[in-house]
Amino acid sequence: MAKKKKKAPSRRDYRPNIETEDRRAVAITVAWMLSTIAVTLASVCWLIAWFIVWQTKPVGGISPIAMIPNALWFIALVTGVLALVLMPAAYRWRSVPPPRAVAIYSVVIATVPFVGLLVTKLVEQLLS
Repeated sequence: MAKKKKKAPSRRDYRPNIETEDRRAVAITVAWMLSTIAVTLASVCWLIAWFIVWQTKPVGGISPIAMIPNALWFIALVTGVLALVLMPAAYRWRSVPPPRAVAIYSVVIATVPFVGLLVTKLVEQLLS
């Protein structure tokens, strides 16, 4: 008895077993996640830059490097607001809601620029 060769599935036979999302939902979800990643990176870089500038105060006035934490904070603030605005839209347009842990992380990290500003101002007032 000869073994029968299995026929390889063609592209037409392939059907994913997951629900397909609307293009709007995918676009909003991608924008939401990209803004969450951007606020994460900007917040981490902002805190590192703020610490470096705080530790290395210039002797003769304000250094141009001292403006870097402010620019990074502004980027983190804008992308954080964008993440907070896009999250309800992602929940509205998606047929399957995103995982709860992702949503919680997005809200927490999007509020970091606001909380971080308060903490850095308090630290500056206490230590100066």
